[in-house]
Amino acid sequence: MKSLFIALVAIAFVGSTSSCSKCGECEVNGVSIGIEYCQKDSKTLYDAAKLSCEATPSGEWVTK
Repeated sequence: MKSLFIALVAIAFVGSTSSCSKCGECEVNGVSIGIEYCQKDSKTLYDAAKLSCEATPSGEWVTK
C-alpha cells in the first residue's frame, strides 16, 4: 500500500511539473509570429496570448 501511494505521488509530481513548462506560439496561415510564451513564466500572459491568437482569423495556437 505504501509503495502504491509513493508511485501515485511520483506520477502526480511528474504530471504537475510537465504542465507548468508548457509553451506555445501563435501561427497565422502556418507562419509563426516568432514569440513563444511559457506557462512557467506567466500563466496569465500565456493564457492571454493563446486567446488572442485563437481570436485572430487563420490564427492557430501551437503547443511546444
